[in-house]
Amino acid sequence: MNFMKRDSARFASSIRYRRFLLWLCSLGLIIFFTEMTSFVVVHLRKDMGNPWMVHQNFDSLFDRNDDLGFVLKKSETRRVIKSFADGRVVFDALYFTDSKGRRTVGEVCDPGHPHILLFGSALFGLGLNDPDTVQYRLHKELPDSNIFNYSVMGYGPQQMLALLEKGDLSGEVFSSEGVAIYAFEFLDFHRVMGVRQDSWFYGSPHYDFNRKGELQRNGSFRKSRPIITSLHQFYLLGTRVSHFLKLVDSYQPPRISENDIRLTAAIINQSKKLYEEQFHGKFYVLILPSPSVPLWKEERIVDLMEFLGAEGVTCLTCVPEGDFQEYLMNDGTLYNAKFHQFLADQIIHDVLQKEKIGNITS
Repeated sequence: MNFMKRDSARFASSIRYRRFLLWLCSLGLIIFFTEMTSFVVVHLRKDMGNPWMVHQNFDSLFDRNDDLGFVLKKSETRRVIKSFADGRVVFDALYFTDSKGRRTVGEVCDPGHPHILLFGSALFGLGLNDPDTVQYRLHKELPDSNIFNYSVMGYGPQQMLALLEKGDLSGEVFSSEGVAIYAFEFLDFHRVMGVRQDSWFYGSPHYDFNRKGELQRNGSFRKSRPIITSLHQFYLLGTRVSHFLKLVDSYQPPRISENDIRLTAAIINQSKKLYEEQFHGKFYVLILPSPSVPLWKEERIVDLMEFLGAEGVTCLTCVPEGDFQEYLMNDGTLYNAKFHQFLADQIIHDVLQKEKIGNITS
């Protein structure tokens, strides 16, 4: 009788084991075919870009910083190359930084000249050599102005605000007269929210509203909300190893709430107030188009501009005519030299001529 019970138990255990193996194999096949199908879709969609990109020396550009999260290394020369896995080059660029960790294109500053301060991410000129950047074109066409580039790839409006809160800029800029220009990209919403960012970003300043509805800094994302940050980083890692998650992420980007828009507007508005307290100048926001989101049709951008306009922040939309792909590099994600020329022309004619900054040479 005991033998029969043991045999019956072994048989039942064997059945469960086989069912588990069958379930495991079925799950593996589902994952395999899902990934293969997603792989094909990802590579057919031009707007997805190639998931296999190679950066050389990119991380060597930065130092960790407790206040801003990351900064450009000071007084450095760095060559950075980005390419597809098949060897096709996206860009091969040489960057120079000054003693303050700002990108420089050979400017010589005169304390008697007005300043032009550049903030954000796009105005750094990622992937572009000096002559192709907004910064260089402004420097050449406005020789009677001092260009100071505080733009760093990956920066959001929170880095601009942290810089102005620190109060050191008045000692670095020399002249008190001028303009400040912040270039807003759709990704800045995500940077303010602290979602879908590389791991090194999460040391960046984290601002939020307190219980009284006032803007306040809560340290960095990593310190103020470690669990949520870890989940975001884990998900981002998944999108890099899984074509399915990459595809899902493209169709379901992070939801941007009204509070996120108000928070972004509040950070930009507070930056404007601090700039105008520290300098005798005008603050502008340039709304840039996105390779994946038609910003001129995007309701969230309209809402942001309305919130900023209500606080007296001047916003200018910078959307070139024609096929926008002509203004992007061959990876479909980065602005090329043609866009920077367009943007420089916009800044000169819509901002600097209005404010009578510098003598236009062209």
